[in-house]
Amino acid sequence: MKEALDLIRSGRNGEAVDRIVRGLFARRCSMSRRAWRDYATKAARQPELLAFVHRCQMTRRSFEKPRGYAGDAVMLDHIYGTGVGRLAPHPATTDGQVYAYTVNAPAPAAVRYRREVLARLVDETVARRGAGNASVVSIACGHLREAELSKAMQARQVGRFVAIDQDDESLAVIDTDYADLGVETRHGSVRNIVTERLKLPSCDLIYAAGLYDYLDDKVGARLLQVMVEALNPGGRVLIANFVPNITNSGYMEACMDWWLLYRDLDQLTALFDAIPEAARGPIEGFFDPEFNIAFAVMEKPAAG
Repeated sequence: MKEALDLIRSGRNGEAVDRIVRGLFARRCSMSRRAWRDYATKAARQPELLAFVHRCQMTRRSFEKPRGYAGDAVMLDHIYGTGVGRLAPHPATTDGQVYAYTVNAPAPAAVRYRREVLARLVDETVARRGAGNASVVSIACGHLREAELSKAMQARQVGRFVAIDQDDESLAVIDTDYADLGVETRHGSVRNIVTERLKLPSCDLIYAAGLYDYLDDKVGARLLQVMVEALNPGGRVLIANFVPNITNSGYMEACMDWWLLYRDLDQLTALFDAIPEAARGPIEGFFDPEFNIAFAVMEKPAAG
């Protein structure tokens, strides 16, 4: 990291962040998982280097975890340019240059694409079921910012939309920003759902877009079972996951203290093996344009 520190001291901020990201990724690829975690949480966090990258509000928020976890809805707002993300620091400042590099890196770009996918699926579901007839459920919904991109939601054409999250602060934002779109909020954790203490409503589309980055295979497969059980015949379920070895991963873990569970597309689609064959339909797998997030969409077989 000596080269990165030299760049920081000379005011070459964009180059410095780039060197940090590339250097940490190279280190991560060359080390065992245990050795990398030790390096990432100790040696990589030199005070001068950490102070520099934490000029980025998004990076600092993830590291400090004011809501108790990384990747919260406010951090995603920085990525989307919504909410607090509309107040980005000026690009001529050091803060602005570090922030601009970070929010435009490949992983955040993939998260923005994921938001577009969700909005498109909502619109397709409403088009298929007819205005006012579709029921949609989002699990670990965050601030539900796909609502701003969905034409059907903006036109109030979704029959019922239920947004579930364990973070009451996130749900409060939805109540403020999207209650007029007819969105219902429910407090609930993954445990509540998989144990069925929180009963999912019958729906035509259900998705958990960012949640699977934090779930092991056993819990992920069980959650998927419950999600599919809630689907009406012909309905669709979407899950998504960051794939292994994305170029931002070293930076995310060392500088943001943001540790995910990564899956490739085969590992993601393998979670559907837990679904009974009679309830398992065709699975469409795809990626964002830069192959950082894998998506899997399954259509439940029609009745009869």
